[in-house]
Amino acid sequence: MSFRDCACHVWAIDGYHDDEQAHATDIRYVTLADDLLAHGRLGDKSDRVAQLVKKVRRAQASAGAKAIIYGGWQNDTDAAPEHMWLEYGDYIYDTMPDAPLRRKAANALSRLHPPSEFGNRGFDKSRVGSYATTLTVYQYAIITDPAATWRHRERDNREWEYMPQTAGR
Repeated sequence: MSFRDCACHVWAIDGYHDDEQAHATDIRYVTLADDLLAHGRLGDKSDRVAQLVKKVRRAQASAGAKAIIYGGWQNDTDAAPEHMWLEYGDYIYDTMPDAPLRRKAANALSRLHPPSEFGNRGFDKSRVGSYATTLTVYQYAIITDPAATWRHRERDNREWEYMPQTAGR
């Protein structure tokens, strides 16, 4: 595993430091999502995002920088979101396995249509939950990495992507 194998929920909840941390975050996430579904404790979507972040991130240090974590659902009855992303500063950040970290300017549309959801496939507002929190030290380190080089995607000059320097550890 490397950052290119990082699931969207791992990035949105904890960020990426190394394979061990990413794997532990993924296991906690899957276990909690299964528990929420099995016990019928779904609540509204924002409540589900908050529960997932609070319980999965429990061992993470905060960088103190304010952020919003989003989750987008395909079905209302799913315990966990189909996709997760975060907003920090003026950007929306997300990734998917086998993809770089991507960002695009934060606005009403991008909060429902993160950069890794290509084409017209954003989420209906009724299928998105959010939770205001802070970035973890891992998220902050990657986003503010002074050695990071953001580049335009070849097919869209408005969206940026990069591969963090921590990739391949």
